[in-house]
Amino acid sequence: EVLKESTRLLDSTEFDTEGDSIVKREDDGDYAQGVINAPEIENFVIYSRLSAGGFGEVFLARQQIPPRDVAIKVLNLQSLALLDSNDVHREVSSIAGLDHPNIIKVFGAGEADSFPYFTMQVADGSLEDRLKNFENKFDEIVDLILMVASALAHAHLEDILHCDLKPANILLIGDWPMLSDFGLSVM
Repeated sequence: EVLKESTRLLDSTEFDTEGDSIVKREDDGDYAQGVINAPEIENFVIYSRLSAGGFGEVFLARQQIPPRDVAIKVLNLQSLALLDSNDVHREVSSIAGLDHPNIIKVFGAGEADSFPYFTMQVADGSLEDRLKNFENKFDEIVDLILMVASALAHAHLEDILHCDLKPANILLIGDWPMLSDFGLSVM
């Protein structure tokens, strides 16, 4: 019943650019065009804006050295008003230190125009985007829940509590779930 209701709500709501999902959006097989107000960050070429949420914006970019596609999350003024920059760097460092097959990889961090940013793996979508694909697939649902629970347990062993667990914060690389967006975590 919960899955059916969630699917109904997803079908009746627009999610394309809301929230903090770090999702590779495509337009006719190529990256979406028209990045507006993207920061200039040395060593990165920004292709598109993926999403915007309460704590910042996420962009798809190409890192020059080492060459790879990344998602860059740039924190906004609202998040900076709530967080000390030392807290941001400490939290990003702690999350970057998490090594688990179901936790999105954080590659690095820095500042662009006095706004902190961090870079991470790019995902294909979020569980929120694909929730309806799991209807009546109980074995797959159980597997997904076990993998996410394992990721949460690993973070808890490192004294990091994810305080915003929801389908939008479970990203998918192929069908592989990756826990993301520890922005509201407690250490």
